[in-house]
Amino acid sequence: SSLPSTNLLALGDVDGNGKIDALDASAVLTAYTVISTNRANPLNASQQAAADVDRNNQITAMDASYILSFYTAASAGKAKGSIIDYINSLK
Repeated sequence: SSLPSTNLLALGDVDGNGKIDALDASAVLTAYTVISTNRANPLNASQQAAADVDRNNQITAMDASYILSFYTAASAGKAKGSIIDYINSLK
């Protein structure tokens, strides 16, 4: 279901279910694929903001990769802090 564009979503939580997981990474990868083929972005404004986890003003496969990597690390108890902290630790 589509989320209202007025919802503020946490960075990485594209589907707004309260957690960052593989479904979020999948949504970002799907959006990237659609955008890459010059079709309209399927994400609303709030979802787009949540999807751009590396904050470069683009939704790319890298955002999906960061989300999936964070989810995997968090599931294993290896991600400390936010997704931003995690991404910064990788750089």
